[in-house]
Amino acid sequence: MKLAFLGHVNIDRIISVRSIPASGSQEVIASREVYGGTAGNFALVAARLGLSFDLYSAVSPPTHAAYLEVLDRLGVDCSLLDTSGTSGPVCTIVSDTNEQIALMDQGPMNSWNPSKSFRYDRKYDWIHFSTGPPNEYIAIAKTAVGGSRITFDPGQEINYMYSRNNLEEFLSLSSLVIANSSEIQKMSSIMDMTPDRMLEEFPDYIITRGAEGVTYSFNGRERHMEAVPATRVVDTVGAGDAFRAGFYYGLNAGDTPEESIKVGQIVASKVVSSSPVDFRREMIKDILD
Repeated sequence: MKLAFLGHVNIDRIISVRSIPASGSQEVIASREVYGGTAGNFALVAARLGLSFDLYSAVSPPTHAAYLEVLDRLGVDCSLLDTSGTSGPVCTIVSDTNEQIALMDQGPMNSWNPSKSFRYDRKYDWIHFSTGPPNEYIAIAKTAVGGSRITFDPGQEINYMYSRNNLEEFLSLSSLVIANSSEIQKMSSIMDMTPDRMLEEFPDYIITRGAEGVTYSFNGRERHMEAVPATRVVDTVGAGDAFRAGFYYGLNAGDTPEESIKVGQIVASKVVSSSPVDFRREMIKDILD
């Protein structure tokens, strides 16, 4: 399976609090800087799974040199990254273990033009569009859609990067939508439809619901899969990206989409128990053998 994954490779500054305030102030329990981003988190886990993929993003060597070195050591091909930026992207995440809010400094992602450097000649089986410039992604999807299956996965950027026009256009080009329940709510608001009515217009979809499991539909049949419980919950940051790594790992291994969802849940539950950065190869092997 040939897979392209497009999204952010961020430096994440994670601030832990007891609860996320609607207003006012809150005491910081801990803060740390980790390697993250939708594409970065995916890459950190997918590489440990031994999954082959092409990574597309825009980063800045002055802020990302150590991150790029880690990806290189894991065997991730970074040759398709745009490294012309001078700072960022950097995301500040406030987390209370179960919920997060993210403050995004796009850095070089604001001027990234992946449609000009995308390797159309590689004829990918799947092209996964996560966070990033919608119009650029649509241009790639229009060119590649004939021989590739398109995954639409805008993440939290659905809140401020998408209009009804570009959302409808992207969905028309897509084979699969992956989103969490709050992102589905936002999409339905943009489309001016109820969530149920909107889902009738979708291609196949996977809706992740955290501890409540996954709702999915393939070929028009909606079903629900219970969650795989985590042994403990350290933090949920990056769990969704780990799920996607596990899902594609399953597809690459020849599993059905339903079986691949289960693999994704298993991988995500292990990441929730640690973090994408601490996710070790031997843990993967023990789970999936």
